[in-house]
Amino acid sequence: MDYKKLICRRILDLDPQYDIKKLENSSKQEVENILRRKKQESPKEKVLRNIGRDKNNRIVYKDEVGLFWKQHEGKLYSCLSFHGEPFLPMNEQIICKIYDREEMRQSALSS
Repeated sequence: MDYKKLICRRILDLDPQYDIKKLENSSKQEVENILRRKKQESPKEKVLRNIGRDKNNRIVYKDEVGLFWKQHEGKLYSCLSFHGEPFLPMNEQIICKIYDREEMRQSALSS
């Protein structure tokens, strides 16, 4: 199987409704761009651990690679740093789906 067909198969895995004829008529570069866009659109699951609250009383979480996330109006946003004392042990966690670099939507709670 050639490279373009592999990319097309991955696109169809991410979006089964995508137009197959359009993929067949696209160049290798166009298909790579479509795959890149589909990967950005598809959610990725992340586990976040509650580590405390910031100065504005927003809950702060840390993911498995050490990035910080703050919760505001029901959504989670990435943040560069956390200045505050953790008030909870790191045994409370939530599972989220990332839709892009900045915003996450909470999908489940566990403790």
